[in-house]
Amino acid sequence: MARRDFSTRVSIVVPHLGDDHAFEDTLVSVLENRPTDSDVWVVHDGGYDDPFDLGDEVQFLTSRGGSLPELIATAADAVQGRFIHVLGAGVRATAEWTDHALLMFEQDDAAVVAPVAKQTVDGPIVAAGWTNSSGRLVAPLASGKRQLGRRDASIVRGACLTASFWRREELLAATHALTTDSVSAAQFAWSRLLCRQGWRCLIAEESIVLAEESMLGFTPSMTRGATLRSLVSAIEGSTFAGTAMSVGLAAFSNLLKPRVWGEITGEALSLFVEAPDVRALQLDEVSSPEDRIATIRIPQPVVATALRRAA
Repeated sequence: MARRDFSTRVSIVVPHLGDDHAFEDTLVSVLENRPTDSDVWVVHDGGYDDPFDLGDEVQFLTSRGGSLPELIATAADAVQGRFIHVLGAGVRATAEWTDHALLMFEQDDAAVVAPVAKQTVDGPIVAAGWTNSSGRLVAPLASGKRQLGRRDASIVRGACLTASFWRREELLAATHALTTDSVSAAQFAWSRLLCRQGWRCLIAEESIVLAEESMLGFTPSMTRGATLRSLVSAIEGSTFAGTAMSVGLAAFSNLLKPRVWGEITGEALSLFVEAPDVRALQLDEVSSPEDRIATIRIPQPVVATALRRAA
């Protein structure tokens, strides 16, 4: 295999999930607003044949699996950028949308950055990443607000999988720590596994993408509830009693919200049946920021030898 060139600052990954119209809307928006220090990758399961002959502008990558987490994992192992930006089908880029997000990575312990999703550039916020609340796990952060508050920045827990920026090495480690085809599992666990090791998720307030909430991984379902509650219990080390209390509080908080009753039912079922993704967790795959810095630092004897030769 040819040695990869990591001089590219950001690799923009646009997964193809079967909806050609939504995918092409996203890809066109990226190409129209493409930053100069980037390359663009389309990752698919073999079902996209590049009808517009974009080979000169876009690099194509074929994945063995067709789920969003599998496509992202394939990209993380192959792309060339120091940072990876995932933009899912139907989510659209805007002018200079990567600038502020990439600036956030100047903080050495930032591993994940969430852009702000809106329906229109000047409209209210759809989601600025996600957070956990007493009523719901992995809920859209700052939904309906016109601007972010100071507290929002302190409670963000992760980025939406379809609108997210990552350090490439950390995303790769997260995909190894949990190999899954579940969007709900990956959206929660990849960010959480990094943060429990000392990495941070930040919000890039001036990085705007256009999206509906349905595109961002928040659609309630029984399976989503069971998966998320099982993963929270496994990663956080929750007791049965603590988990039962959290489920009860979520149920009480959503008595007047029938849309999420199925999801709460799934959370309750997780008390008795563990979600399959829990068995796939490999917690030792993720390193801390300190471990990462120690790994890439050039050993002092090597530096000393080089200096002597130069002299």
